[in-house]
Amino acid sequence: MNSYYYYDDTSMLLALVLFYVIFLFIMLAYSVVAYIFTAKGLHTVARRRGIERPWLAWVPVGNYWIMGSISDQYRYVTRGKVSNNRKILLWLSVASFAIAMLMVVLSMCVSASIISGRT
Repeated sequence: MNSYYYYDDTSMLLALVLFYVIFLFIMLAYSVVAYIFTAKGLHTVARRRGIERPWLAWVPVGNYWIMGSISDQYRYVTRGKVSNNRKILLWLSVASFAIAMLMVVLSMCVSASIISGRT
């Protein structure tokens, strides 16, 4: 057998895992930078618009409250209508976060059952 074309499964698995870890690290770095820019921008807008508790822009679910407050304020100034977008956005973000966590837990349970051999 020609050793040039020979490879074992462990080296291929190691290469895939290494690629996956590098990819995850790059995506994590990008996500952190994007989150910082978004939070800083929301904090600045909330502070300039006089919205209460502008520090909520830095909280993962609280930033939706700030976005809704900005939307409510804009709608009131432009159309004279009072709306509750801040409450709607807050509860939608809480619900989507809960569903995402449920999916993570379910996928981990399914993976564990497949690995253990109980399909």
